[in-house]
Amino acid sequence: MWRNAAKKSQKGSILVVSSNRWRWRNRCRWRKRSTLCRSQRLSSTMCLSNEKQLVSELKLRVTREQETSLMIRRSIILSCLIQEHARSVVHTADCSFSDVSGAALLCIAKEAGLTCELLRRGADPIDDYLINQGRVIRLCALSLMNCTSVYSSAAMLGMAKEAEMMCMWMLKNNKPVYFYDDPIPREIRDRHIVRSGTLNFMVSILEKSSAEHTIDKEEPASRSGPRGDGYGIAIDGAANTTRGSMEEEGFLEKLWGWERLVPLCSYVKWSDYGRYLEEYYKHNANEFVAAAAAAKNPQNTNTTDMGAAVAKFCLKMEEELLRCSLDDTSTIIESSLIKERALKICGTRDIPSIVAFVCIKEEADLMCELLKHGAKPSDDIIQLSSVIRMCALSLVYLREPQSIASAAAMVGMANEAKRMCDWMKRENKLITLSLSQPRELYRSCLIRMKALDVMTRMLHGCFFSSSKQNTVRTAATSGHPNALPEEGASSQASSKTRPIPSAGPSPIRLKLAQNGKSSYKM
Repeated sequence: MWRNAAKKSQKGSILVVSSNRWRWRNRCRWRKRSTLCRSQRLSSTMCLSNEKQLVSELKLRVTREQETSLMIRRSIILSCLIQEHARSVVHTADCSFSDVSGAALLCIAKEAGLTCELLRRGADPIDDYLINQGRVIRLCALSLMNCTSVYSSAAMLGMAKEAEMMCMWMLKNNKPVYFYDDPIPREIRDRHIVRSGTLNFMVSILEKSSAEHTIDKEEPASRSGPRGDGYGIAIDGAANTTRGSMEEEGFLEKLWGWERLVPLCSYVKWSDYGRYLEEYYKHNANEFVAAAAAAKNPQNTNTTDMGAAVAKFCLKMEEELLRCSLDDTSTIIESSLIKERALKICGTRDIPSIVAFVCIKEEADLMCELLKHGAKPSDDIIQLSSVIRMCALSLVYLREPQSIASAAAMVGMANEAKRMCDWMKRENKLITLSLSQPRELYRSCLIRMKALDVMTRMLHGCFFSSSKQNTVRTAATSGHPNALPEEGASSQASSKTRPIPSAGPSPIRLKLAQNGKSSYKM
């Protein structure tokens, strides 16, 4: 009897110990998960703060002539992409993001801080080597957000540490980092070597990860598309998204026509041009998306299938671009980010999202044709297409009514890219951004530059204006239902009549360090 009682007591003790151990393990897991969640949110908050500070520093130091340069636009567009992802981390209730995502956000935040410090100390926002390298690093870290490699996390944490050490060196010595000093300080030279090698390693990881982006591994998309805001538009109802009297429509059609996008002129009010964009979208979006999907599958008539068809075509064109770009680092990084997000439109019925990826695909096709005819990755016309692709990717997540107007601009942009591509195939000649081109090509270049003005203005208004909360979240219930975002509350009255500056071709130069050739290309 006593023996049986002892056995029962021992068994009960074991059960109690096991139960306590199970609770202790769960508590440890919860604490670890909670700590990871807090660290990710802190990194994302720091990332948002540094990105906003970076844009503010650029505004203070960029001249009126530099505002429309491709490098400055590239910086603004990249900042928008980063902020969109960082906000998704801040507002996510569950800790569904990996350690790699937290490391990427920290790396981006530290690189933005380094860029801000360089700008405060007089570095050129367009030509400075470290600023351009930091832009590539931030884009690469953004592309590695969803990577599962532990090595990528370690590389980005190391990159963040190097950026922090360079900032500390500038604060300690009270001067900017220049690679043109003779001799270059040893600690700066070592940091440069480590950063260049780490960037090459990050790009190699990205190439392996990008190879896995196929349509067979597509993620299920909601019916509302990447925006996730419930504003998805079926193709059957897309023509009814804007309304206007028949008299007004007839006047616009007679004045401008709907075949090609009409550039915004200085004497046209921004609000009037916004209504024109909405009408242009209504007349062209359906046929535009249907034609793009039919190029992949002529039997395709379903909206959801059209999204998948466009995604497949986009992925195929990205692979072709990578084959033509001769291992250009920026193209590799951008293409990886595009392929990852293209998979998310599979199954969507959101027409503006599909339009954005058709625009990206057409620009990739144009870049391929330019490279085949002898253009270099550093040429202005190639860089222009690169900026357009990143801008279109940023506009995927806009909500109504901004998404309609931005999609209209992208429809016009893509149509002109196709015209230029078809001309090169027909004439077997290279197009350049010069006034000696045929009138047909000159008009296409003008429309593309003006359309990019509109796209960047809308992007800037949604992400950086002081009235952003109203334009992004409550635009459908405030003011005119089809109002476009203004550039800020203080300039709201004057921005309606202010013309958008034209974006002429600007030289893109990248200074290289004296101690060696740069290991990446812009």
